[in-house]
Amino acid sequence: MWLGAAWSAGVLIAWRQEMAAALWLGTAATGAVSMLISSLRVPSPLRLPGVRREGPGSWRKDVLLLAATALAGAGAWSSRVEVLSFWPLLQYRSVGAERQQPVQLEAEVVDLQGLPPHREPGWQIWLRPWQARAGTRQWDRVSTPALSRGQVLLTVYRDSCRFFEALTPAERAIAQLRPGDRLCAAVELRLPSGGGNPGQFRYATYLARHGVLAVAYATPGQVQVRRIAGPLSPSNRLRRTLFQWRQRAVAVTGEGLDWPYQGMLQGIFWGDRQALPAAVQETFTRSGVSHLLAVSGLNVALVAAAAMVVGRRLGWGGAGLRWVTALLVGGYVLLVGAGGSAARAGLMAMFGLALGKRQGVDPLNLLGAAGLFLAIVNPFWVFDVGLLLSLAATAGLILWTRPLAQLGCKWLPWLPVRWHQSWAFSVAAWLSTLPLVWSNFGEVSPYGVVTNLVVVPLAAWLVPLAGWRCLIRMLPLPYAGRVVDQFLAQALEVGLRLLWWVLQQVGAWPGSLLRLPPWSPWSLLGLGSLALLVAGTDVGRDPFRYLGRRDRLGGVDRRVVAGFILALALSGPRWQTDRHLLRVWFVDVGQGDAALIQAPGQMPLLVDGGPAAAGPSLREFVKRQVGGAKVGLVVSHPHSDHEQGLIPIVENQEARWLVHGDWSSGERSTSAIRDCLRWADLPEWVVKQGDQGQWGNSVYWQVLWPPHSGEGAPPAERAGLENQGNDHSLAFTIGYGRVCLLFPGDMERSGQAAWLREPGPVSPRAGTSVVVLKAPHHGADSAWYAPFVDFWNPRAAVISVGRNGYGQPGSTFLAGLEQREVAVWRTDLQGAVRLRTDGRRVWIAARAFDPTQLRFAHWEERSF
Repeated sequence: MWLGAAWSAGVLIAWRQEMAAALWLGTAATGAVSMLISSLRVPSPLRLPGVRREGPGSWRKDVLLLAATALAGAGAWSSRVEVLSFWPLLQYRSVGAERQQPVQLEAEVVDLQGLPPHREPGWQIWLRPWQARAGTRQWDRVSTPALSRGQVLLTVYRDSCRFFEALTPAERAIAQLRPGDRLCAAVELRLPSGGGNPGQFRYATYLARHGVLAVAYATPGQVQVRRIAGPLSPSNRLRRTLFQWRQRAVAVTGEGLDWPYQGMLQGIFWGDRQALPAAVQETFTRSGVSHLLAVSGLNVALVAAAAMVVGRRLGWGGAGLRWVTALLVGGYVLLVGAGGSAARAGLMAMFGLALGKRQGVDPLNLLGAAGLFLAIVNPFWVFDVGLLLSLAATAGLILWTRPLAQLGCKWLPWLPVRWHQSWAFSVAAWLSTLPLVWSNFGEVSPYGVVTNLVVVPLAAWLVPLAGWRCLIRMLPLPYAGRVVDQFLAQALEVGLRLLWWVLQQVGAWPGSLLRLPPWSPWSLLGLGSLALLVAGTDVGRDPFRYLGRRDRLGGVDRRVVAGFILALALSGPRWQTDRHLLRVWFVDVGQGDAALIQAPGQMPLLVDGGPAAAGPSLREFVKRQVGGAKVGLVVSHPHSDHEQGLIPIVENQEARWLVHGDWSSGERSTSAIRDCLRWADLPEWVVKQGDQGQWGNSVYWQVLWPPHSGEGAPPAERAGLENQGNDHSLAFTIGYGRVCLLFPGDMERSGQAAWLREPGPVSPRAGTSVVVLKAPHHGADSAWYAPFVDFWNPRAAVISVGRNGYGQPGSTFLAGLEQREVAVWRTDLQGAVRLRTDGRRVWIAARAFDPTQLRFAHWEERSF
C-alpha cells in the first residue's frame, strides 16, 4: 500500500514540476542503489528528526525504497507525457477559434460506438493513424513511429432528415466497421473544447490521458472504408472478438424490457449509459446512487460470488474453482471495457482468489497492489476520478465498516447484527468518498446513505439475474431456455420498476442534492487522510510505529493533527476569504458571452448566458460559485449566443430579476427566452442611456447605450447604426474604487462611433486608474474602432469567444490591442478568466495554455 502511495506521490510531483523523464529515472536509480548500500549496513548520513530506529538501518531502507518508488513514478509520468508530446500532428490541430488546414488520414479502427437516438445519431470511431498528409508534408507509421502513439476520435453524423430511413451504403459500411479495419478521410483535426471552467469536466484532458490527442467530425460521404487483405494481427483479433461479444451481450441484456428499464439494466451491468437520457441519470445522481451506473467493485464481487455459488452447487471446489472464478472475473472486466474502477476491482478479486485463504493477507495490501499495478501500466490513471472514488470507497470499507458496526451495536443493541453491518457498509462508503465528490463535483446527496441501504440489495439481485439472462440468450438453448429467459425478464423488470420508483421518490425530496461551497482539494484530501488514519488506529493498525509515545495523541501523531488544522485554516472555503473584493468570472461558454459578477455582500449578477448548448454547464458553474443563492440576470441584446444559455437558470427558478435595454429599436428577442420569461413570471426592468446607481455601498454602475427610442428620443437615423441588433446592445460600466469594468455587448464600429458623437459622452469616473474591457462582439474586426478604444484606454481586455466560422477574434482587432500594449485574455484558449479587484489594483488570472492538455495547467495571474 505504501509503495502505491509513493508511486502516486511521484506522479503528482512530476505533474507539477516539468522535468525530463531521464532526470527522474536517473534519480530513482540512484535511490535504489543507495537502498542496496543501506541494506549492507553501510553507515548513511541520512537522519530524520523524531524518528526512532528499530533495528540497524530498517527505517533507512524504508525511506529510500519509498523515495526510489516515488521518483520512478515521476519518471513514468514524464516519459508518457514526452511520448505523446512528439505526436507529429499536434501542430495541425485547430485550437479555439484558430483554424488549421485539413489532414488526409489513413487510420486503423481501434474501437467503435454508435450514438444513441436521443443524441444526434451517428458513430464515434477511435482511430490510430497509419498514414497522414498535411499540405506538402507526409508521414507513415514505418518512417515515423511517433505517428501511431496518439489517437484521433472521429465523429460521423448521419443526416438528421433521414434518421428514420434505411442506412445508405456509405452509412452501412461505417456501421459494419470493426477494430482492425482501416478508413480514409480528409478532416480538420481539433483540440476538444469545453470544460474550460473551474470545477467542470475537462474533456480534452480526459481524452489525452487515454491517448486521444485530436477530434474530428465528418459525414458518411467523407469517409472511405478499406478492408485489410490478409489475416489480422493477434491484438486486432482479440479486440475484434471482445468488441463483437460486447455488442451482442449489451444488446441482449435489456432486450424486451420497457423504457427506461432497458437502459438502466445496461448501465448497471455493463456501465453503458448511452441509452440513458440525461433526466434519468440526474435522478440517479440526486438519489446518491450514480455509482450503480459505473461498473465497480459491487458488480465484480457479485459476479465472483455468483460464480462461486454455482460452482459449489455443481460440486467443484478448491483451487480449480478459484481459478475458474478468476478467469470469469477477468473476462467480465475485459468485456465492460476495463475502466479504472472495474480494473481495480478485478485485480483485487483475482489477487485474492489466487492467494486463497492464506494467513496474513491484508485487504489494504491487495488494494495497494491493484492501485500500484494500474498506475504502472498507465500513470494517467492516478488522475482518473472514477478510479480514485473506487480506491477511496474500498479503503473506507476496509477501515471503517468494523468500527461503525461495533458502534451501532453499542448504541442500538436490539437491532440484528446484519442491519448494523449494512448500515456501516453504506456510511463507510459515503464518508470515504465525500472529499472527492465534494472537491470534484461540488455537490453531495445527503440521502445517499439511506438510499444505498435499499438499492444495493436490489442491485445484488439484478446483477446476477442480468448475467444469467445474457448467458442464456447468447447460447443456442432449446425451448426450456426461452422459458427461463422469459422468467428472468419478468423478474428483472419487477426489480427495475421497484428501483426506479425508489429513486424517483428520493430524488423528489427537498434537499436531495446539496450544493457545497468550493473547498481546496488539498484540505479535503487532508481530511480524508486523517479520517482513514484515525480509523486505522481504531482497528489495530498503527501507521506511526516509528514514533515515540510522546509524539502521539490518542494513537495519532500530533504533527498530523496540527498540520491538518493548519491546512484547513489556510485553504478552507473560498467564500470565507476575499470578502472585500469584487470578483468577476468571464465564463467559457464557447461562441458567446457570459460573465458572473460577485460584489461584496450583494446578490450575484450574471451578464448574458452564451448559446443554448452552454446552458447546463453554465448553470452548474454558477451554482458552484454562488451556492444556493439566486442571481440577477442582465441581457445585453436578444441574440441566441447571449441569452439562450440563461434558459436553464430561469426554468429552475434560480433567477430573481432580469435587466435589459430597449429592445424595441433592435431585433426582437427569440421566442424561446421570451416564452420562458413569461412562464417564470420574472420581473423585468428596462434601462436606458444615462441611468446610473449604486450596487451596495461601494460598487456603482452606469448605462452608456443604447439611446432611448420612446417619445422625445433622438431619431434612429441620426445615430447612423448599421447593425440594429448588435448596435443596440446594452453597454454599461461597473466601477469599484479606481477600477472600471466596461461591458459593451456586441457594439459594432457604427454603434461605438454613434456613442462618441453623443453630446458629452460618459467618461470614466474621476480617479479611475485601470479600465478592463470586455471585447465587443467577440473581438470581430467589425467591432474595432480605434477612437472608442483610445477614449477608454483599457489596460486589459478579455475576449469571450469559442470555435466559430466568422473569423473571430479578427487579426485587426488583435493587432490594435497589441499596438496599444493591452494585455489580452481569451476564453477559447485559456478557459474561464478570473478577475479580482480591491478598488485599487486588479488581478486577472487564467490557466496557461498547454497544447498537449496532459498537465494540469497552472493559473497565471497578472496585476495592474
